[in-house]
Amino acid sequence: MRFAGRVVLVTGAANGIGEAIARRFHSEGAHLIALDVEKAGLDRLAGELAGAESLLCDLEKPEEIAKAMRLVESEHGHVDVLVNNAGIAQSRHIVEADYAHWRRLFAINLDAQFLVCRAIAPLMQARQSGVIVNVASIQALLAEPCSSAYGATKGAIAAFTRGLAVDLAPAGIRVNAIAPGFVQTRMSKNAEGVDETSTPEFQEWYVKRRKIPLARAGLPAEVAAVAAFLASADASYMTGQTLIVDGGLTVTF
Repeated sequence: MRFAGRVVLVTGAANGIGEAIARRFHSEGAHLIALDVEKAGLDRLAGELAGAESLLCDLEKPEEIAKAMRLVESEHGHVDVLVNNAGIAQSRHIVEADYAHWRRLFAINLDAQFLVCRAIAPLMQARQSGVIVNVASIQALLAEPCSSAYGATKGAIAAFTRGLAVDLAPAGIRVNAIAPGFVQTRMSKNAEGVDETSTPEFQEWYVKRRKIPLARAGLPAEVAAVAAFLASADASYMTGQTLIVDGGLTVTF
C-alpha cells in the first residue's frame, strides 16, 4: 500500500477523473480528503470509501477555498499529496466570448490551483516533503475551435507547474502535471448531452482512422494511475514535468 498513512487531498473528486484519482489513492491506503462543490457526489464517495473525508467547497469563491484549507490544516496539520484536478470546460468562439466566460474558466481552472497550492505549500515546507499533481490537458499544447479560453487556462497550468516545481524543490516538494486527451467522463458530453467519444465522427476519425493511435478514448482510471505514479517514490526524480496521457493523439499528424 504505497500511500498508507498519507494524507491526500483531491479537488474535483465527486466525479470523472477526480473520482477515479480519489478511489485510486484510497485503494492504496491513503487517508483521502475529497473536495468538490457537488454534495451528492461527495456523499456517495464518502459512503463507499471507508474513512474518506468529504469537503464541500466552491472553488470559484476564494473565501470558501481559504475556509476549506484552514479546516484541513486544523484537522490534519499537513497534506502529503495534493492533486489539483477540479476544472470546467466551456466552448465559445472568441467573438462570442464575454469577460465573464473568460474569468469563470480562469477562476476555477487556474486561480483555484494557485490558492490551494498557496495554502498547502507551507504545510509541506514545514515537513520538507510533499507532492503536488496538477491536472492540465493536451489543450495546453494544441487547440481546437471555440476553446481559446479553456486552452489558455490549461497552458497556464503547465507553466504554473514548472514555476512551482522550481520554487518548492529546495523544500523537497515535487510538482508535476498530467495532460489528458479524450477521456470518457461527464465533461466529454456535448451541449446535447451526447458523449462525444461515441459519435460517428469520433469513431470515424479517431478510432477507424487512428488519429488516436490506440484507437479509443481513455478511461478515468488510466489517468488516475499516472497521478498515483507521479505521487509515488517511483517518480522521485521527476519534477516540473507535464505527462501527456492521450493514447498517442498528440504524436500524429
